[in-house]
Amino acid sequence: MQNDIASGQDVSQEYVDLQSRLTNLEATAARIREFLDKATKVADALEINRQLSDVEGQIEEVKGRMQYLKDRSAFSTIALTLNPVVPTPTPYPTPTPVAWQPARRSRRQAIRWAVCCGGLVDAAIWLGIVLLPLAIPAVAIVAIVVYFNRRRKGKRLARLQPQQPAKSKSYRRIVFHIAVTETRN
Repeated sequence: MQNDIASGQDVSQEYVDLQSRLTNLEATAARIREFLDKATKVADALEINRQLSDVEGQIEEVKGRMQYLKDRSAFSTIALTLNPVVPTPTPYPTPTPVAWQPARRSRRQAIRWAVCCGGLVDAAIWLGIVLLPLAIPAVAIVAIVVYFNRRRKGKRLARLQPQQPAKSKSYRRIVFHIAVTETRN
């Protein structure tokens, strides 16, 4: 933006004056209506009615001006002028782009890859140093809890199920021998 011009008009004093004038006109109209109610002659009633309509016209005029000032203060007008900035020409010629150089490009990419992998290795070392000492006790506690839960469930199941007589080794060998011979046939 090159320049800025702002202008405005304070209408608060005029608005306050209009409010006072409206109050006075409404009071006058009320007094005239009282006179109209007390009028006994038609000529007097017509004259009072003419004065009442003049006062009511002034009231409407004041109300209209007050409404105009309200509307005018609610909205603002902004005038904006935009001028495009013209680029200045460079005093020296623009350099010619360099041709593609695959060796140079591959060397830069290798360096970037090494930096990236170095960051991953650093992260793995940090995790091993910081989290591994915290994870070992946690894993041990979980293993102990699982061991005791299984042991407790085994005892509970043994109490609930009837005891079966233990089968001897010779019985197991016979059952195994029968199963093996059946699969061969």
